[in-house]
Amino acid sequence: MIDKTSSEIQEIFGLDRDDVRRLEKDGVLKPEKNGQGKVSKFGEEDMNRLLDIKIYLLAGYRISDMKKIITEEYDSDEGIAEQIHIYKKRIQMLEFIRVMRSDIKELSSLSQKQLVATGVVSAEKTNLPKFGSKEYFDAFWDYIKLVFIVDFLSQKESFKTDNEIILKRAFAAYDIVKKILGMSGTEIDDDELVSAFTEMASTPVESDDEIKDFLKELVEEYLSNKSKIMEDLIHENIDPITDELDQRAGDVYRDMMYHFFQFTLDYFVDEEELYCIYINFRKFVNGLDQEALSKGIVRLGEK
Repeated sequence: MIDKTSSEIQEIFGLDRDDVRRLEKDGVLKPEKNGQGKVSKFGEEDMNRLLDIKIYLLAGYRISDMKKIITEEYDSDEGIAEQIHIYKKRIQMLEFIRVMRSDIKELSSLSQKQLVATGVVSAEKTNLPKFGSKEYFDAFWDYIKLVFIVDFLSQKESFKTDNEIILKRAFAAYDIVKKILGMSGTEIDDDELVSAFTEMASTPVESDDEIKDFLKELVEEYLSNKSKIMEDLIHENIDPITDELDQRAGDVYRDMMYHFFQFTLDYFVDEEELYCIYINFRKFVNGLDQEALSKGIVRLGEK
């Protein structure tokens, strides 16, 4: 039988007395009170909750957040599984940032002649701006901004965010995607895009089961063709440029672009992430100004 005192749980979980008192006051912990001094005795249920609380604290939450997280409806297994998932995604993001920084250092180690050649070739093969220009660096940081926005929209935590913030970030992502597609030479039919948004806005949202079944099939299809997809991306988007560069510049450019593609596919092509992205995308479409959309203009609705 578990029967721990306040001092004991402070030592086990690295909490201080005020933390424990706050958790009791908020009803997160419900110890038995014994003796005239009303000594708190923490049983098995409280100890299990403290394990979960410790996990959330390690994830950056505060003691004051526990009242909202550890409720009567709280599912411990589900909560821990969600935190593990978040940790893994954070590690992937940190690894991407580390690799990206390494690629940028390699890029900066090229000679001016190699940098100019890289920029000229990429500009000729695509509509991308020349390397080193203001437009180039604007495009680069737009891509990084897009990664962070989509990362936010792909997490369950985004569902707890004010809807106006969701709409603004989704619209910013839409704007960047449209710009990137234009640079890559992909033709964008505005009329078809507006028509698709209008149709989606007027269509009832599918059930969760329908969405998840579709995404499950999509992810399974991607995983079964992952190698081929990467090969096609390299062949169509990287090889035409690296083939005309010297060995050193070509290797640097190839590594950088490969890491971009690999991270994007591995990080976001996941059932849970795609589900959150889709739900937030539906919010974005439903939040568009329908009158403006009927005139072929994509913008958020007026407040």
